[in-house]
Amino acid sequence: MASTDLSHEPVRSEKGLAAMKKMDKAVIDGFVELDPENTFKAALNTSVCGPQTITSLILICKKLNASKAEVMNYITSYDRRGTFGPHTVGYLSGILKKE
Repeated sequence: MASTDLSHEPVRSEKGLAAMKKMDKAVIDGFVELDPENTFKAALNTSVCGPQTITSLILICKKLNASKAEVMNYITSYDRRGTFGPHTVGYLSGILKKE
């Protein structure tokens, strides 16, 4: 199981929020596909705190024969509080497992 911050963006509108979620989705898609290279590349296009941490997790879990990744939750600080702040942050929790 893993949890991470994703993008940290100065979002001020619904359009900006959609753009941020699109960037986060690229990271999430790489995670779900168990694709460390695409996850890392997508994370480098965002303000993710630890692109190498997410990538390392995928690599380690694949070595341990993980065959499936699932998103447990994705939420933004806007979704949680309903207002735009100085920065809006995306949060991901997911699980990697053997099937």
